[in-house]
Amino acid sequence: MDDDAYVVHPIQSGLFAADRLDLGDVVLEVGARYDYYNSHALFSNTPLYISSAGPKSWNPLSATNDTAYANSLARTFTPAVGHHTISPRLRVSFPITEQTAFRLSYSHQVQSPEFTTLMTAINNDLSFTNTNDVAGRDLNFGKSILFEFGVRHSFSQDLVLDVSAYNKDKVSDFAARILPYPDPRDSTKIGSINVLTNRDFGNARGIDTKFDWRAGQYLNTSVSYTFQASKNTGSDPFSYLNTFARQVSGQGDRTPPPEAAQRTNDDRTHSLVGSIALQLPNDFRKGTTVGSIFRDLGVFATFRVQSGLPYTRLVNNGDGQTASHLSFGLGGRTAPGENLNSFEMPWTKNVDLRLNKGLRIGRLDATAFADVRNLFNFRNVVNLFAETGDVRNDLNRERVIGSPEKVSGEYAALWDEAANAGAFNKANKSVDLKSCAAWTNQLNCVSLQRVEARFGNGDGIYTLNEQERAYNTFYDSFNGSWRFYAAPRQVRVGFEFKF
Repeated sequence: MDDDAYVVHPIQSGLFAADRLDLGDVVLEVGARYDYYNSHALFSNTPLYISSAGPKSWNPLSATNDTAYANSLARTFTPAVGHHTISPRLRVSFPITEQTAFRLSYSHQVQSPEFTTLMTAINNDLSFTNTNDVAGRDLNFGKSILFEFGVRHSFSQDLVLDVSAYNKDKVSDFAARILPYPDPRDSTKIGSINVLTNRDFGNARGIDTKFDWRAGQYLNTSVSYTFQASKNTGSDPFSYLNTFARQVSGQGDRTPPPEAAQRTNDDRTHSLVGSIALQLPNDFRKGTTVGSIFRDLGVFATFRVQSGLPYTRLVNNGDGQTASHLSFGLGGRTAPGENLNSFEMPWTKNVDLRLNKGLRIGRLDATAFADVRNLFNFRNVVNLFAETGDVRNDLNRERVIGSPEKVSGEYAALWDEAANAGAFNKANKSVDLKSCAAWTNQLNCVSLQRVEARFGNGDGIYTLNEQERAYNTFYDSFNGSWRFYAAPRQVRVGFEFKF
């Protein structure tokens, strides 16, 4: 058997240069990076059209004739080209007053695509795949532009305030998109093919503030606040998928979505965090009763308060789609009149505490500790049903386990099987499980006896209340509080010994 194959040698290189200039009070750092890559691969002129490009492009004799094969390659493929870019970087800092300093930075950051990504399915043909197959292309660099400036002011050696503002533009990144291509066999026909391409993914802007205070010898505190506004474009993969879901679900056509700015899925607008650390030395007030109690004591506490993440409200079809999963955008229709990511989950808050106390036990140094997470046992909602905006979705519960009032789902199946065995009491909806002789599937009856014993009183009569308890327990095992709430208070105590 003869194989036609080719071997290429991709090239990737980079060069960086920088210099630091001290101009009196002004410190200037300048730099630049040069990047180059060439995959040396061959990319089909029309993705996924190789032998399917027709006899004018791909000679049917190519499988047996080397000349025909070489000519077909030349007509159907285009060699990759070299890509190069220069990324400048600049940092400036200087004092405004003796206590205040200013800084500024600007940089371009680039990322070359992985060769395995570029060459995804570049030899695939429609004769054995379809237009949903992602086809690699000769991509340019991914690029982000970052700009930041800040001011640091020292009220004293122990009290410092730092404020900065930043902007990050992701002007180019890699993503698969469905784009129109003319059919090489008939240019009047336009098809849609899923290809890799460069896209603008929006920007993130924000303000960071940090306040550091050292109170005396033993106490250190820090408080930080961040405000962030993160917007994507229609090119962002998350907004694209959600928008495409609206189109295929009947709320728009199947054309590519507009390049409209929307909140990103991870855009958390407000974050307030802080820490307190108290560490008393081993000789604290040596010789006193207070000193013997508090010496070698450490108290460490952190707190965090954050605004909720955005999500898209969906029409409630009972699908059970949740806000924290990307799949919800593909599983349901966006609620009428609502924009993508226009809703926000509740704020979350948390306080953690750790206490350490050094001890001397004989010749051993020991540390007793208590580690408390979520000290005040806050109930933090970290997920919810995108169809209801709540941690409950009664319609989804009904779709999963059914309804005794509507005689649907699991209730209907149980009652029908019990009725056929003469074990169903229609008046009170109970099932007699004392004997399984008349059941068509006696194994089901035995299993229900065990269920009744676990969720009921074990008398062999599976009452409606016991049925509801069992079915709702099953549902809550998949959609219970663990799925929607952060961890409750947790306390861990112990000793650490040093030998």
